[in-house]
Amino acid sequence: DAATIAELVAEARAAGRDWGADAVLDAYGQSRGPDIAIRTHAVDLLNRSLLLEFAPAHLARGLGLHLIANIGALKRLVMTKGMQPDGPLPRLMRA
Repeated sequence: DAATIAELVAEARAAGRDWGADAVLDAYGQSRGPDIAIRTHAVDLLNRSLLLEFAPAHLARGLGLHLIANIGALKRLVMTKGMQPDGPLPRLMRA
C-alpha cells in the first residue's frame, strides 16, 4: 500500500500535478481496492467460521490451519499471498 501511494504521489509531482488531489486517491483506490477486498473477505470468512455451530466447518478450518502450519511449501505460499499484492508490483517493490 505504501509503495503504491508513494509511486502515485511521485508520478503526480513529476507531472506537476497536485499530489494530494482526488485523482491520486482515486488511482490508489482503483489500484489497491480489489486486492484489499479479497484479503478482507478471506479474513472475514475465517473469523465467521469460528462462530458457526457446524462441526464440519470447524473440522475444515482446523484441518486447513494444521496443513498450513505443517507443510512448508503451503505455508510459504499462503504467507506470500498474504504479504505480496496481486498484479504488477509498484517500482519500489521490484528487485
